[in-house]
Amino acid sequence: MSRSKTVLFNYGVKGCLLLMLLGLSQVAVAEQGILTTNVNATFTVTVSPYKVRGTPPEAIGIAGNRPPLSPDKVFPPTLVLHEVKGSPGTFTGTMGFPKGTARDLSFLILFRVEGLWLPEPGSMGVSHVVLLDSAKTVQTVSLGYDSVARRFVPLAKVGTVADDFSAAASLAQSAKQSAAAREYDYRSAVALLKSGRVAEAQSVYARFLAASPLGAASRESYDRFPIERANALIRIGKPQDAIIALRSIPAKEGSANYQAEVRIKLGKLLDRNGDVEEARSVLADVSRRSGVSIELKDESAIALAVSCGRETTPTLRERARQLLKAVTGKTHDKQRRRQALIALADIERRSNNQAGVLASLKEAMSLGTVQQRLAATVQYLDALYAAGDYYLLHRMSQGLIDRGEPGSHKAHLLSLDALALKRLGRDTESAARFALLDSAFASSPYTRYAAITLSSMPTNSIRPDSLAKGAQSR
Repeated sequence: MSRSKTVLFNYGVKGCLLLMLLGLSQVAVAEQGILTTNVNATFTVTVSPYKVRGTPPEAIGIAGNRPPLSPDKVFPPTLVLHEVKGSPGTFTGTMGFPKGTARDLSFLILFRVEGLWLPEPGSMGVSHVVLLDSAKTVQTVSLGYDSVARRFVPLAKVGTVADDFSAAASLAQSAKQSAAAREYDYRSAVALLKSGRVAEAQSVYARFLAASPLGAASRESYDRFPIERANALIRIGKPQDAIIALRSIPAKEGSANYQAEVRIKLGKLLDRNGDVEEARSVLADVSRRSGVSIELKDESAIALAVSCGRETTPTLRERARQLLKAVTGKTHDKQRRRQALIALADIERRSNNQAGVLASLKEAMSLGTVQQRLAATVQYLDALYAAGDYYLLHRMSQGLIDRGEPGSHKAHLLSLDALALKRLGRDTESAARFALLDSAFASSPYTRYAAITLSSMPTNSIRPDSLAKGAQSR
C-alpha cells in the first residue's frame, strides 16, 4: 500500500473502505491465484437481530474488490440483496465472476437506513474475504449476526467458508502477492482480536509489522490494531491490561486525532476503574490539543462531564454542566447533542433539579434514531413521575402503548402508567394496567417494583398538587 493511497483514509469511512477494497483489487495476480472457470457466488445474510442505530435496515448490499463487484461503487453498493420470501430478516443475491478473476474476493456488507448506506459494524480495517474455487461453479457465502460478538460472522457449515484470512494470506504468498499477504495478515490479526484471541492476534500483527514498509506515522490512518487490542482486552474482562496497552502507544505516534482517540479511551477506562483524577486530567488534555477534530473534543468533554457530574461537590457538578452546555450550544451533530443532553439530565437528577431534568430530556426526545428517541421519552416519563405530573405521564404512556410503540420498554411503561393511575385515584384502571403487566411480564423487575409500590399506596391516593399540574397539562 503506497503512501499516496494512505492519504485517502483522511476522507473518512467512505475513503477508508474504498481504499481497502481498491488496494486489494490492484495487486498483480499470479496464475495459481485466478479462476479457471466462471463461478456464481450467492451471498446470504441473516440480519436479525441486528439493527442500525436502533432501526432495522431498509436494504442490504454487497461491495467488493473483484469485478463485476466494483471497489469504486461502495455507497450505494453494486449488488443489492433481496429478502427471502418466508424468511424475514434473511437477504440473498447472486453475482457471477468470470474466468480469470482473482480468487481472493474481499467484500463488505452495507445497510441502507433512512436513505443512507452505512458499513457493517467493525468494518474499519476488516472486511470479509472468501476464496472463490474453480472446482465449485456455484458457491454460497452465508453470514449472520452474532449478538455476543456484535459483528457478522460466517454461519457454520453453510456453503463456502468465509473470513479465513490466514488461508487468504497463504494464497497471496504462494501467488507472490506480498502486498496482499500483508493486508490479509493485518485483517487476520484484527479478526482474531474480535474473537478474543489476543495472544494469537499479537503474533500475526508482529508478522504484519515486520513485513510492512511503512512507518507507524503512515500506518496510523488505517491501522486500528493498537486501539482494537485495547477493546478486545476490555471485552474479555481485562481492563487493567487494556490500560497498559493504551499507555504503551507512543505519545507521538500518528495524527492529533489518533492520539486524541487513544486518550479518550484511556480516560474513560481510568474513570471506570476508579482513577478519577488521572482520568479527568487525560480527558481535559484532549480539549487543549491543537489539530484535534471538534467531534473528538466534544466526546472528551462529555466523558469529562459525566465523570465530574457523579460527584456531590457543587463546583464539580457546575463544571460538568458548563462542559455539557458548551457542547449543546455549538455542536451540529445531533447524536453528540443527544449524548450531552442525556448526561446533563443525569446531573440535574442527581442535583434534584426536576425542571432541569425535564428540559434536557424533552429536547433529547427529538434527537437520534427511533429507538434512541423512545429511550429518551421513557426517561422523560420517569422524570414526570418523580415531578408528580401524573396526568401528563398517563396521557403520554397511554398514547405510546395504544400505538404499539414501546417495544422493549413496554413493561416499564405499563408499570409507570399503573402507578400514575393509582396516584390519580383511578384504582380500577390502575388494577387493569397492572394485571396486563403481570400477565405479560411476570418476572420483570418493573412488575415487582410496581407490585410493591401499589400495595403500599392507599386507595384514592392522588396528591393535591397533581390536580393543579394535571389541569395545566390539558
